[in-house]
Amino acid sequence: MTFILVLAIPDYFELVKNHQVVTFSMLGLIFSNFIMLYFYTYSIKAIHLDSELTMIKSKQEYLEEKVQLVNQHYTHSFNYLHRFLHECNDLNYFVETKDMDNIAALAKKMGEEAGKEFNMIYSNSLALNTVLQQKNDKIQELNVSIMTTILCDLKDMELSDQIELYEILLNHALDNCKQPDVNNRQIRIVLKEINSNIAIQMISPNQDKEDMVENILKDMIKKYSMRYNRKVEEDKEMILLLL
Repeated sequence: MTFILVLAIPDYFELVKNHQVVTFSMLGLIFSNFIMLYFYTYSIKAIHLDSELTMIKSKQEYLEEKVQLVNQHYTHSFNYLHRFLHECNDLNYFVETKDMDNIAALAKKMGEEAGKEFNMIYSNSLALNTVLQQKNDKIQELNVSIMTTILCDLKDMELSDQIELYEILLNHALDNCKQPDVNNRQIRIVLKEINSNIAIQMISPNQDKEDMVENILKDMIKKYSMRYNRKVEEDKEMILLLL
């Protein structure tokens, strides 16, 4: 606009020479253009730096979560292997003394522990594996047995939503297991295809509490057009989601 005014006004230099107000106005306009250009470039740089800082923070938080998860997995594996070595030593001693009763009892115990650890490490689902590792300390504290049967995948659901879904279901089931009157602390998670629908089923101890899971999952149920069902039979609670 400044250059247009300079070129469009006839006898511009004579006008500037005879009218000092016009001179100062034009100089002020040119100066303000440079100021605006400076602030524009400064704003672009500031926005770019802010975006980079946000990305760096997100990466840092992601790395910290991964380190914490790996550390939990290492600690749990170390403790299990430490127990396993002691049990192997005991088993060797029972073999040497030909104590068949203790051999049978210890072999059964080791087999059950190995099965439990396998289910904790491998569930054939990346999302569920992640949640199980995150909740490992709580599962060990409550002495909960996890049984998983994953026969398909949730390919139509975003990975972050899968993790959130399993986390909500597992948190609810662990809350059920916290009660002192629970004798069988077992949680079973099943994922399979039924008549072109994917069924997600979770069975856990029943505590006759108000159903809060459906309300927590209402946004996800709406997003993926899922059907929700809850059934209670004696001491067990079954939650079923159809996707």
